[in-house]
Amino acid sequence: MTTGKGDSTKPKATNKAPAKGNKTISKARSVSKKNKKGEHTKRSHKIRTKTRFFIPRTKDTVSKPTYARNVRSLYATKIEKFDKWTVFRKPLATEKAMKKIEDENTMVFLVDPHASKCKIKEAFAKIYGTKVRSVNTLVR
Repeated sequence: MTTGKGDSTKPKATNKAPAKGNKTISKARSVSKKNKKGEHTKRSHKIRTKTRFFIPRTKDTVSKPTYARNVRSLYATKIEKFDKWTVFRKPLATEKAMKKIEDENTMVFLVDPHASKCKIKEAFAKIYGTKVRSVNTLVR
């Protein structure tokens, strides 16, 4: 056994290119190079061919509010629950309404503000058992 500086049994690490037949070592070296260098160094720019720039469309997500922000959304569920008794609030008994009842054969009621004319017509027909010619509404 010799004790010289150059006489070592361990193989020396070299930075030389690997043999042509050994592909796994070359792949490992290229990957290690990328890891050391970093992917952030590669930058590519989009080539614009038109003079006008359009912002790309992004995804619109539907918001889920924790509470209703306006009055109409509060009544959204109530509209579906109309029956013949919830449409009408009370009959109107003013002088003008009484005159309409006597002279023109017309009924006057205060109704739910979210009731449609169709709902009013159906409810009146169910309660009084008569055919409704027309429904006139007035918001007051």
